[in-house]
Amino acid sequence: MFVVSTIGLVAGLGLAAWAVVEPQLTRYIVGVVLLAASVAALLYRWRRQRVERTEPGGGARWRFRLSAGGLSAAVAVLLAGVALAVPYLDHRSETEDGVIWRADRFGGQVAVAAGTAFVTDRPDGEVTGAVDLDDGSLEWSIPDGRWLTQEGDVIAADADGLRYYSSAGEQLWEFDVDGGQEAIDAVLAAREGHIAFASCGSQDERRSCHLVGIDPSGQMTWERELDVAGTFLGNFRAWEGELLPEVVTVAPLEPEVGLMIDPESGEPMGDFPRTGTLRHYGFGEVLVVASPPDTDCRLHGYRISDGEQLWSVDDLCPGEEHLEPVPPRWAGTENVMYVEVVGDDQAESVLAVSTADGTVQELPARDVGRVTSQGLNIEDASAGDLLFRWRTTNVTAAHASTLEQRWQVEVPGLRVRTVGGDRETVTIVSDAAASEHNPWVPPLPDDTDRGMLEYPTYVTVVDAETGEILSTTLVPEGVSDVQALPGQRALVTTYEGMVLVGAA
Repeated sequence: MFVVSTIGLVAGLGLAAWAVVEPQLTRYIVGVVLLAASVAALLYRWRRQRVERTEPGGGARWRFRLSAGGLSAAVAVLLAGVALAVPYLDHRSETEDGVIWRADRFGGQVAVAAGTAFVTDRPDGEVTGAVDLDDGSLEWSIPDGRWLTQEGDVIAADADGLRYYSSAGEQLWEFDVDGGQEAIDAVLAAREGHIAFASCGSQDERRSCHLVGIDPSGQMTWERELDVAGTFLGNFRAWEGELLPEVVTVAPLEPEVGLMIDPESGEPMGDFPRTGTLRHYGFGEVLVVASPPDTDCRLHGYRISDGEQLWSVDDLCPGEEHLEPVPPRWAGTENVMYVEVVGDDQAESVLAVSTADGTVQELPARDVGRVTSQGLNIEDASAGDLLFRWRTTNVTAAHASTLEQRWQVEVPGLRVRTVGGDRETVTIVSDAAASEHNPWVPPLPDDTDRGMLEYPTYVTVVDAETGEILSTTLVPEGVSDVQALPGQRALVTTYEGMVLVGAA
């Protein structure tokens, strides 16, 4: 028995040590069980030999053996429990902090509109359904979803025409169109249940569009014909991350201006200067129009409700530079928009523009976002009205319009990867070191079998107003996307599923 127990002790220690050096849970459990059993057997043998020397016979010996066996079993259970629980609890303390639920992931991507998390397929421009934020299941699904409104409603186009769904998945109306989706070139705007769509045809160099307005009951309320520039429909064909604007903006062939049309009445609300390509962006109640490249560097702000011009800013580009506005789906809020001043194919500076009055704050490009092969990435360094800078794992938040520091936090990990969120919640994604010696942490796949970002990652949820850290969650398999949600929560898409984290 001694020899067998000793061999088991050595083998158990060896297996457990091997499973720590090269983490493998099954090997570790076998090693711990074998080690605990061997320790219990050796302890029992020692106690038995001791009592046999002091108690030559009788019932007392058997009672002592029974108590020794019970003690040995208790020691084995305690040893195994501690050996298994310590690394498990260490792993769980990081991976479960702030976790509200876990669920399987859906195909495509997740996008948030008006507090609803939608399942989308951006390459195909399709909105397929909504995530139930109570448990991560698919709350409802629809076929042929194409556009999202500011209120979180979905507009679908099929072979018969258009269908309108509320953010709860209820179909509110259906509108038949001759030719169905083939005849609908774009839904142009949506506001409080009213929508406007266009059916267009080309003749020579002219593009004639039939514009139609539909009310919240699904009835046509107006229609008009308009000859337009051939490029203006490009951003409306399907959902690409941009919510539908609340005002129709079109580019008539003549005169060369941009025209704003009320989607409810179909009446013109005003016009704005246009030279060449039309570039306009909706920020809350303000429509911002940017002059195209190779022209004067101007921005104009118009109130969406009535078309009144609120402000105009001239001469924003020195020398040979031009303006590149950052679309609101990437960065900015209804209070602040960002504009890159680009020269020699790189950003020279970034402008933070107040959408209320056109006040401009110039930001050095090196202090904003990060440079990628596609240009300056502000999306991964902004949330609401805040801009972020970081050095390794120390993150500083400043107000975009004034550059006044708001707060500073230190997050775990090796280095910060991205910072995002909204006006209420900031999400910080930081790279973590691989857990090389915890058998409860599954090893990463080989480099050839995993994606570029498929490695351990921390997601830290922060109160945007105060800088208070609400939760920090380790995602061992890596993070592909993070979306801030109401209630200071974040929906994390991992390489194996989805996790809702943040304030409980």
